[in-house]
Amino acid sequence: MCSLPTGLRARIEDPDGLWPQAFERWLLQKGEEYPSRYFSERIVEFLGISGAFHKDFLFQNGQIRAVRLGFELIEEPTGWLRDQKEIRAVKQAWDDHLAARNAGGGYKSSNAWHTSPVWEALAARQGLFTNVQWSLVIMAILGPCLTLRALGSLRLTAAVLVSMVSTVLVQCMVLTGWFRWKVAAMEALGLVIYTGFMLHLHLLVAVGYAAVPSPSPPAGDSAASGTEALCRQGSVDLPQDDPELLVVEEDVPRADSGLICDRRSLPPLVASAPEGLASGSPSRSLPGASPRIDMDEAALDRRRRVLHALGFSAWPVAYCAALGVLIGILMMMPVGLVETRSSMGAALISASIAAAFHALALLPSLLLIMGPTPFDLKWWRRFTTLSHPMEQRELSPLGNKEHQIKDEPKEEDTAESLPKPQGRAPTRQPPGAASSSAAALQQPQPQPQQQQQEQQEQQQQKQQQQQRQQQHQQQQQYGGLLLVPSGADLVLGGRHRSASASSASLPPASAVDPASVEPEASQG
Repeated sequence: MCSLPTGLRARIEDPDGLWPQAFERWLLQKGEEYPSRYFSERIVEFLGISGAFHKDFLFQNGQIRAVRLGFELIEEPTGWLRDQKEIRAVKQAWDDHLAARNAGGGYKSSNAWHTSPVWEALAARQGLFTNVQWSLVIMAILGPCLTLRALGSLRLTAAVLVSMVSTVLVQCMVLTGWFRWKVAAMEALGLVIYTGFMLHLHLLVAVGYAAVPSPSPPAGDSAASGTEALCRQGSVDLPQDDPELLVVEEDVPRADSGLICDRRSLPPLVASAPEGLASGSPSRSLPGASPRIDMDEAALDRRRRVLHALGFSAWPVAYCAALGVLIGILMMMPVGLVETRSSMGAALISASIAAAFHALALLPSLLLIMGPTPFDLKWWRRFTTLSHPMEQRELSPLGNKEHQIKDEPKEEDTAESLPKPQGRAPTRQPPGAASSSAAALQQPQPQPQQQQQEQQEQQQQKQQQQQRQQQHQQQQQYGGLLLVPSGADLVLGGRHRSASASSASLPPASAVDPASVEPEASQG
């Protein structure tokens, strides 16, 4: 134990050497052996002569309970005592050295241990660093949860956390790059404190954004409320007979029930919207108009909320940042622990400036892009709009179903233009009406209806005979050529043929019996 390896970086503390060396020389001078059988008596006698080694013994009831050997660590020009990694390596070398000595010692001399104020400071720093790590983990878990609980919006919390993480990364870059900090326990503790301060500044802006009251449009008239919001943003005083003006009538009766705004101040979408949409028609009549109108309403509402948040929190954030800068300047003054206070003060100044910049610049920019608003599109509506590009004409305000119907003929007009059949024609009924119609047929019909049916059948037979005579006359007039519609079916001489042209050649009139020609072509 008296001779130390160079890796331990220590020397003997007492100039007279270690007490075992002095005790050995004293015993040899007396002519006794070392080690002595009467160790306790000889030590007491030795300490009475040389009192310099009293600090190395612990007595209890006249018996020696513990001894010590004093060494001091050598401070080298490299300054390893200020490097936590080097201190940890030297301590590990001492642990290995004592473990080897205890392994070769006897029963009573195998319990040696070592201690030093440097090891105690290292253990304290390690414990503090571990606590700071757990504090960061707890803050990383509870911070988003409490922020979400306070704000009540997942997207708003995400925007705050993105800006907050960016601020912390910038602060770490400044501390490790510009200030050349080696992040240890004290530096990590300061970073935790500054993180809470920076989160407070971001929460001021987020609370101001969330505190804006939502607009209350009339029930079932979201498109009209969105147009009204756009008009209020760009309203001007112009005469009402100007063709560029757009008048929006509100459903809620008020003294100023008409809202006048300039089309030229509106976005192109609303300025070119159909009259039904621009005049305040409910959005449910235009199923595809609401997504794009909601986008405009969401952007306007985000802008309104961000402006309110900046007006609400700009001065408090500026005051907090200025107070942090002032405290940092006071900490850098040469009083007390100059080095520690100067570094912590400089870190506080940089943290205050970075937090104020991110809270007033980066966070509002994120809120303009992803801030929550009551006019946000639902995810299924956004997916439908983006995943079906061929239906954009149907989903856009300029191509709604109401305007498409005007271009196409209505079913009633088409039915009126076609000739009505004079006889009974089979009509298709819905499945639900089958039972009712069957029940109606089973009932006995009155006598006038039977007479009408017989008259209709007689009229049909007469019409068929007239058509046959007309066809026979046309055949004789055009010399055996019978004009039939394209695609009509004919039955000639018992054979079924399809007429693919506008005319078909037939045998002479004497070879064809007019009665053999079926009237299916004329009926078709």
